[in-house]
Amino acid sequence: MSRLVGCIFVLLACQGWAVELEAVQTDLGQVEQQISQWEGEWDSSQSEFHRQLLQQQIIDAATALGERLDRFVAQGVASHTLEQTDWAVTILFAESQYLQRRLKNASLAIRGAYERYELATTEQELLVWVSFNDMFAYLNWLLLQRADNIQSLGQLNVDTDKEQRSFAQELDQYARYLSLAIRSSAHQQEILNREMKRLPAEQRTELKARLEGHARLVRTGVDSLRDLVKIMASMGLDPTPFNELIFKTTGDLVEAVSSWGAAKTVLKGLLEEMQLWAQDNLNGILSRLMVFALILGAAVLFARFCRHLVEKAVHHERSKLSSLVQDFLVGITGRLVFVIGLLWALAQVGLDLTPLLTGLGVAGIVIGFALQDTLSNFASGVMILIYRPFDVGDYVEAAGVAGKVGKMSLVNTTIRTFDNQVFVVPNAKIWTDTIKNITAERVRRVDMEFGIAYEDDLEHAEQVLTGIVAAHPLILATPETTIKLHRLGDSSVDFIVRPWVKTEDYWEVYWDITRTVKLRFDAEGLSIPYPQRQLHLTDNSE
Repeated sequence: MSRLVGCIFVLLACQGWAVELEAVQTDLGQVEQQISQWEGEWDSSQSEFHRQLLQQQIIDAATALGERLDRFVAQGVASHTLEQTDWAVTILFAESQYLQRRLKNASLAIRGAYERYELATTEQELLVWVSFNDMFAYLNWLLLQRADNIQSLGQLNVDTDKEQRSFAQELDQYARYLSLAIRSSAHQQEILNREMKRLPAEQRTELKARLEGHARLVRTGVDSLRDLVKIMASMGLDPTPFNELIFKTTGDLVEAVSSWGAAKTVLKGLLEEMQLWAQDNLNGILSRLMVFALILGAAVLFARFCRHLVEKAVHHERSKLSSLVQDFLVGITGRLVFVIGLLWALAQVGLDLTPLLTGLGVAGIVIGFALQDTLSNFASGVMILIYRPFDVGDYVEAAGVAGKVGKMSLVNTTIRTFDNQVFVVPNAKIWTDTIKNITAERVRRVDMEFGIAYEDDLEHAEQVLTGIVAAHPLILATPETTIKLHRLGDSSVDFIVRPWVKTEDYWEVYWDITRTVKLRFDAEGLSIPYPQRQLHLTDNSE
């Protein structure tokens, strides 16, 4: 009797489970039908609020359905009966098919979104991109549900090899499609970046908007691919190629060194890309380097040739240019020709000179403010070159320094003093101060003064001085020498002697005349007095 009662209870339980199974299957079909309708509305909706609402409804309905199926499966496993366990397996397979259909629809929706994005205007691109974000999030959620479904089947000792292989193919196919989309958007970014460099700034607005759109697509695709890589890793699949793509796209080393295998694959891929790049570009690079070297070499030779021509022209006997101007013109010609040749060589190898010249202009302004004193020296150097107050080899007194001008640049002038000291004087100090050029003229007057005693014969002293000047070979006959009684001093009667000589003979004549005067005065009985004071003492004692 007890066995009969037990059988009746088992039969009733089985009938209850059969009813529950039918109800679950019915709910699964109804929920899938509702979700399909919502997915269609979601794909065609232009309202972001409506899309978010539909997405939330889909997620809530799918989540509730998943919980209902999980409870049914858990009860079947807890019953420890073969029939109820088989029903649980049946529900899991039904859920698997349901998830596959949803994944297929989501994949098609993403492909359609990509097609719409390519045809969209700049204003529509942002709305389509928001659709991408939602679809990627939904598809990754479905993939997680699919992975949980296969894991549940495995826990019921069901052979899931076929399911795992199918799911692995789905993951690989989806990852490859996503990788292709990322590469396509990244390639579009490169094309747009190159195009923007060729266009003026006022024509870049539309390209910038398109560039930002592709950058958003790349970021969205990379984020979705990261989630997919995690799912693949949990399923025991190798995500290394996709980690490599994420690394190349974002430069994130974490993706490259997530495992030793991934690191090796990334390094291998980088080496292969370097080899391919070398094969595609090495010949072009070598040819450009050869063109650059040839043009630069020609520029050097042409600069030397121009320098030689200018040097020959400025040193011509008819040229009246100063040595300073000659050196300046010769130096600036060679440098200018070389710089022009260098810029032309850079342009011939494909380098865009516009940013370089713009940068040099901005840098020139900044450097100009920072080097105001140097620019002042430069301007003073130009003024010295134009007005030529002195030349190389002249003896000058300027900025408190006296000596021979050794060399001059546009910034400073080198002066060597008579005691062989070298002074480098800024041009600004020279130009703003009084400049005394001692050797500017070919003829100079030697100013000398000699005194005799009041008791000496004036006529005789004047004749002696005239004879000394007339006998010296370096004194010029024209202009005429001046010998005059100059003043009656406290202790002497002073004569001035002012002969004219060539500039280079100045000091030799000065020293010779001074020595000869002393010797002749001594020989002629003429004295050269020195200051004397006479004291007269009176006796006031008387």
